[in-house]
Amino acid sequence: MSAKRKKWKVTYVGSDAVDQFTSEKATHEWLRSLANAPDSKSQRVQVWVDQGDGRWQLHDEEDLSEWAAKP
Repeated sequence: MSAKRKKWKVTYVGSDAVDQFTSEKATHEWLRSLANAPDSKSQRVQVWVDQGDGRWQLHDEEDLSEWAAKP
């Protein structure tokens, strides 16, 4: 039996999807790049995981400043 890969998506708090991903690693890489964009530092995002039946479950809520590259 093969496990179906989970889908991930990121939304700004209170708005529609920013982007969707096929892995948690890709999601984390995108969060780092988004956090390092000059106009994104104060944004909060929510990370969702597809439950496989069309429903999305909230995985985490993140402050993008925590993902910014450290000097």
